[in-house]
This record gives sequence, C-alpha cells and structure tokens, in this order.
Amino acid sequence: MCRTISQRTANDLANFIGPSLSNKIAMVHLGVDIKGFKKDVLRVKFENKTIDDILKMTVDQSIEFFNSTNQKKITNKLKPLQDVGMGYIQLGQSSSSLSGGEAQRVAIARALANSPNLIMYTM
Repeated sequence: MCRTISQRTANDLANFIGPSLSNKIAMVHLGVDIKGFKKDVLRVKFENKTIDDILKMTVDQSIEFFNSTNQKKITNKLKPLQDVGMGYIQLGQSSSSLSGGEAQRVAIARALANSPNLIMYTM
C-alpha cells in the first residue's frame, strides 16, 4: 500500500520528533509516495530501519524501537501521544485522516509535550 504525505504532515513529523535524527535519517521528500523514495534515501538506515520502515510504525512500536536504541529524546516526544491513547496511529499517517476527536487528542499531546507541568481540567 502506497501513501502520499503532505508538506504539512512532513513538517509536523519533523517538528514533533525534532532534529535529533537529522544526521541519521533523511527526511521525507514531500508529496512523494513513501515507496517512491529515491534509492539513495532508502539506503540510509538507522538501526537497520529505513525512513519507510519508521513511518509505518505505530507510536507504540516506535516508542519501543527508540527506547531499545537509547533515543530518549525521540521517545520523550512520542510519549504524550501514547499517554492520550494515540499509540495506534502510524508516524507517517496523514493528519487529514484523523477524526475530530483524534485531532483533539493530538493537540492535547502537543500541549503536554511543550508544557509537561500543564494542568488540564475537564468539565
């Protein structure tokens, strides 16, 4: 199954994960099928995984993977998504495919990631 990711999705992913892998993984060529990466990009691997492999991982799988490779900064960025119950979404999943409730949980996760001491009240 081939998917196309948008400029916004790629930027969101880069902003969410941060630059810690920038020297190890080539980021997505925007608007190109994930399977359509140039061969040079697919040759770049991190712990035997290509960018395609990593973008197909769920949040839960990626936390496990990055924990096992001692990438704590990445794990810490992904943990808020898991904390709000979004561990099942794929890293490369388009934000436009999320339901309204899922999009709200992503926004909450982003707020938690940016302000770990944030207190939220529900009514």
